Amino acid sequence: MHTRTGILVILAMFVGGGALAAGLTLVQVEKTSDQTELLKAALEAPDLAVRRAAVKKLTDRAALARVADEVKYWDTRKTAVSQMTDQAALARVAVEEKEAGLRRIANEKLKNTNAFAKQKAISEKRLESAQKTDEQQELYRFTSDSWFRVRDLALSKLTEQALLARVALEDKYWDARLAAVKKLTDQAVLAKVAVGEQDLDVRLAAVRKLTDQAVLAKVAIEDSNLKVSRTAMKKMTEAQWLNKVAKESKHERIRKSAPAYIKE
Repeated sequence: MHTRTGILVILAMFVGGGALAAGLTLVQVEKTSDQTELLKAALEAPDLAVRRAAVKKLTDRAALARVADEVKYWDTRKTAVSQMTDQAALARVAVEEKEAGLRRIANEKLKNTNAFAKQKAISEKRLESAQKTDEQQELYRFTSDSWFRVRDLALSKLTEQALLARVALEDKYWDARLAAVKKLTDQAVLAKVAVGEQDLDVRLAAVRKLTDQAVLAKVAIEDSNLKVSRTAMKKMTEAQWLNKVAKESKHERIRKSAPAYIKE
């Protein structure tokens, strides 16, 4: 079990709270052809226009496949899929993509008539393997699978907190991190997610499970998103921390409303 001191040490590792924006602006994206920078913007930029512009300038096949596989937003994935020519990558999208419209686009771009059937057999074999096991390490490996059905199944059966923590902190798929956070009980790990996670939904899920007042205060003061800050503030009960939020939160509405939560 983590002590309050341990949690505060963890917090010291994260300066500035969650929701750190990707580095490139729209103007910078339009000026660069660096595939590594463009991929980072496509994967991480919070702004749709920046993501779309970055994807449109991607020419690297592996980079386009990563965007189609990893990005949360369907419109960004659609831009990537529309530009893809790699038959193996298109077959994977045609089988494993959650959105029917994107599966259809990928199918229409497939020239190899055997690619779809081959990929479907491979994907379903992985799903079958995940269905057959309850061994925690094996399930952990499946949590990073490219097919959301395999990830969802593995996470539904994963119970070991240390492994759930690794998924919540390290997995490249936002939906896997979210599912892991919802099963976590470790306040120190939840604190890391609450102050360090970029994805809004994952961060919110962690904040909703937090009880530590210092962590909640940090989120209410520093998080760039008003909804996340408000969620943290509403869970606070200690006057000393609420007073701190009332003085220091970056959101004026939070500063004004925090005193109302102080109980006499």
